[in-house]
Amino acid sequence: MDEAIIKELHLKKFVPIGSKLHGGCISKARAYHTDKYGDVFIKFNNDPKAREMFDGEFASLDEISQTNTIHVPKPIKV
Repeated sequence: MDEAIIKELHLKKFVPIGSKLHGGCISKARAYHTDKYGDVFIKFNNDPKAREMFDGEFASLDEISQTNTIHVPKPIKV
């Protein structure tokens, strides 16, 4: 899976930071250091509805960010 992420995001450096993180009760998560984006948090889920869930989360974070009221993570890609 790491190779797919490296290819999709055009990365030269993709180094895991620490051990596995908690992505909530639904998804798995890891942190990585990259050459292009700095430190990133990546969530994984193999459920057939995961794409729909992550698309919704991406859109929600974008909308919240546009309010300029609180700082939220900036999604890179689903």
